[in-house]
Amino acid sequence: MSSLLTNAGADALVLFWWPIALWTAAGLAVTGILRLLPERFAREQYEMRTVALASLPVGILLAAVFRAVSVKPLIVVSLPYEIVVRANGTVTSEMIDLSSIAGVSTGSLLLALGAAAVATFGLARFAADLLALDRFRQTLRAVEDPDVLDLLRQAAKEHGIRSRIRLVTSSLVHTPAALGWLRPTVVVPEALLGQREELRLILLHETAHLARGDFALDTLARLVRTLFGWHPLVRHLCRTHTYWREAACDLAVLTAPLVDRSAYARLLLAVSACDARPQSALVASMAATPSQLTRRIEAMTRIQHPDMMLPTVRRSLAMIVLAGLVTFTACSDSTPTVVAPAADEPAAKVAVTDVEQMPEIVGGLTAIAGSIVYPDLAKKAGIEGRVLVEFVVDETGSVMDPTVVSGIGGGCDEEAIRAVQAARFTPGTKDGRPVPVKMTIPITFKLQ
Repeated sequence: MSSLLTNAGADALVLFWWPIALWTAAGLAVTGILRLLPERFAREQYEMRTVALASLPVGILLAAVFRAVSVKPLIVVSLPYEIVVRANGTVTSEMIDLSSIAGVSTGSLLLALGAAAVATFGLARFAADLLALDRFRQTLRAVEDPDVLDLLRQAAKEHGIRSRIRLVTSSLVHTPAALGWLRPTVVVPEALLGQREELRLILLHETAHLARGDFALDTLARLVRTLFGWHPLVRHLCRTHTYWREAACDLAVLTAPLVDRSAYARLLLAVSACDARPQSALVASMAATPSQLTRRIEAMTRIQHPDMMLPTVRRSLAMIVLAGLVTFTACSDSTPTVVAPAADEPAAKVAVTDVEQMPEIVGGLTAIAGSIVYPDLAKKAGIEGRVLVEFVVDETGSVMDPTVVSGIGGGCDEEAIRAVQAARFTPGTKDGRPVPVKMTIPITFKLQ
């Protein structure tokens, strides 16, 4: 049972935590680059953060798929013993203390279970928000004023929207908002319907959300935060994602003709002072936190001539970044492996359910240990430590691609490679057929 749990933890480490670690490294690099972009590239900032968030679950999923459908998978085995070479010429084999390996594996499993519990709770809240959004829709009523609808048509035309947009209001609404995938909708508070100039600016802002598909992008970002909200980088990306969403729409409004920046800034201040609590968290609201609002207004003051990349260029760049992040997260060849021995197995084998017969050294350990000599250079330099050699035993029992995973130098790495490369094995089998097995052997050099 302990072996089963430890191996489950090893799978969690390889299939969950390692892709997350790779995504974190790549995500930090992308975030650092985005910080260098001028503020006029608000739309690019927003979309790149969406791409970074989306690449996390996609990368983890593809990592599992690639592992499952690999054409010629290698079964990776860590042997629970090491060869010890001493300066006096004696060579022995000793058991490795695997308690630390089991601890790492069990810890990764417990952390994965904790992450799953948090994600389950988050999904429940996400479902509750969807229900709240449905109830929110039921409180809305259509706006039929021809003058107001004409303003909506002008705003939609300004952003190149050809589909029909539904304009609604409600007594529960205190801040303008946009929502809907198949049925795009703009929600306007009743109190603002009679204020023509303010209403024009609001409609320019909210139709900018609809033109760029912000409702769908926000829902995607919210879902990623639901699943991985415990991750600091995910939380940071989601927080800045909201800011750049609104900043991008601000710039889109400023590109429209006859827009008074001061009037628009005053409108933002008035809207953000309203109570937005009745609205669902899944609605792209015009309101903002005080700190974000201050930054948005300062940005509008600095950017006198807002311009953005062509949509085709921007989307192509986003797809390239998405492909790069997903590939880096899902397709690394440096995936670590932790395997625990079964309690009822002999010391020279480990419990691996994917293989029936483990590779065995022809002639036993002495075939490797007997040929190892402590290098004179290492003895003179006082070098000692463990060399970890990784290699593949192919279907014929030959050693292929021996590599030092962790070395100490002084000629010890080369000596360990030479000894392992000269060894012969009986191949491992699965379903009665020889299979390639990746193995690691630790060789420790001790001066005393």
